[in-house]
Amino acid sequence: MRLWLEEGEAPIENVLTDLLTSQELNLVAADELFCPFNEEWPPSNRVCGFLNLTEDAHHWPIPHSVQTFLEEGEPPVYMTFGSLQQAVPEWSMDLFIEAARLVNCRAIIQTSSARYPADSRQDKLYFIGRHPHQPLFQHCAAVVHHGGAAQRTPQRSAAARQS
Repeated sequence: MRLWLEEGEAPIENVLTDLLTSQELNLVAADELFCPFNEEWPPSNRVCGFLNLTEDAHHWPIPHSVQTFLEEGEPPVYMTFGSLQQAVPEWSMDLFIEAARLVNCRAIIQTSSARYPADSRQDKLYFIGRHPHQPLFQHCAAVVHHGGAAQRTPQRSAAARQS
């Protein structure tokens, strides 16, 4: 913010509306299943679907430690706020851990917290670092995701089909 003001720019009241949107075109990188176009939006907002880096997802092998966790019990719940999580890493981890505890479920939680390092475990919880989400979604009973770039997966797990 200091640099912004030193450059003579007007103070920012809201980062989202002042810096991250355009009057010309705003691509909403979300699946239309989760975020259909809203008639109240300005015409500059367009839902474009998931911006999938398919090469990363297709060539990312599930690490042995994650595969072991998956095989040890019921399909877990996958929890992440994606890139938004980096803004509030400790709060989001506390929220996810408490939610998993309250429903007594196994969970894979994406972490950016120093308290819960990637590739570590606590009882029914596995903490994972940055990775392509899609290869794990099909192995999970449910997904808690920020919704900004969710993708419909053509093949769902048996657990997902039953729910």
